[in-house]
Amino acid sequence: MKEQKKVKVFSTPTCPYCYMVKDYLKEKHVQFEDINVSIDQVQAMNMVKRSGQMGVPQLWIDDRVVIGFNKPEIDELLKLISIDMIFTGLTGLDISPEEPVDTGDSAMASNTFNPTATLPKIT
Repeated sequence: MKEQKKVKVFSTPTCPYCYMVKDYLKEKHVQFEDINVSIDQVQAMNMVKRSGQMGVPQLWIDDRVVIGFNKPEIDELLKLISIDMIFTGLTGLDISPEEPVDTGDSAMASNTFNPTATLPKIT
């Protein structure tokens, strides 16, 4: 079973990006603690002390701080794979085609078109 990371979201009720990040985490089934820094001044001071930033949303994912709704960084830290990551290559997976296999047939030996290549005879 995959270990759940400890996630804290520092937010305010008037911040649209705070709602977006919380909705995103809910959509991905990530449990998180929502800290409303507009009413919890102690947590607001802790947030600024740790990150050096006053802006929200801020996420603390285990020992890492994410400023703003930075989806690629959140996905990376939570090990989430989204369709966006696959198409933009952020997963680190090599999805490039394999090198062509030399079958001994000069017309089939490369991915480039060679009009002078000898084609196999059809019998």
